[in-house]
Amino acid sequence: MYAKLIKDNFVKLTSMAAIGTAAASLSLVSTIPPSFAAPAPSCIRVISQSSRSITVRNDCGNQQRVKLIIAWGPDSGCNVLNRGQQRTFTWTLGRFDRLDRC
Repeated sequence: MYAKLIKDNFVKLTSMAAIGTAAASLSLVSTIPPSFAAPAPSCIRVISQSSRSITVRNDCGNQQRVKLIIAWGPDSGCNVLNRGQQRTFTWTLGRFDRLDRC
């Protein structure tokens, strides 16, 4: 009698553990930070750079969407650069890290 009770409880516990593990795995996948964006293409050129500003130009054959990534500061929003367009970004905190696609 006790053996059956122990077996039934063991089966319930292992089922609950499996469900908990699956739920934890799904929550980890959904919390992957969006910082894994692809870098901006090489045809997005840095024209000039200082400690608090950077000027980039779109030398690609088409429109590009880029985001300025600032280390130790807020990133820019997504910016559309048309073919041949040049844009200067400025910031107050942090330092320039990279340009990403968005």
